[in-house]
Amino acid sequence: MARTQNVGRAFVALRIKKGPPGVDGDMWVLSYGIPIIVRGDLKDEVAYEFVKTLWKHYGELKGIFRPLATWTPNRFASTQALIPYHSGAIKFYKEVGAWTPEMEKHQAKLKSRM
Repeated sequence: MARTQNVGRAFVALRIKKGPPGVDGDMWVLSYGIPIIVRGDLKDEVAYEFVKTLWKHYGELKGIFRPLATWTPNRFASTQALIPYHSGAIKFYKEVGAWTPEMEKHQAKLKSRM
């Protein structure tokens, strides 16, 4: 993981399994997160419900867009984010225990850059 940060802060190491064309065995690849960006004036309750819906139905996302197969709840709130989280999303993450003190520090750091 540390080596991926030399490429860019948004990149992560991702293990893919044998099967897709050209992948003859399990391997590590360089990947990046897929952020969802919303307007700053989006109402908190809309952001909250949106994130709640994604969290609840994350297993269906790969059928819509295959790269979202890696989008699992344990990766929704991440200190690899490059922009601040919406307060409505934070409220939901706190309710489900995904918003940690580490996330709070990261959020403060991101907001200080704006």
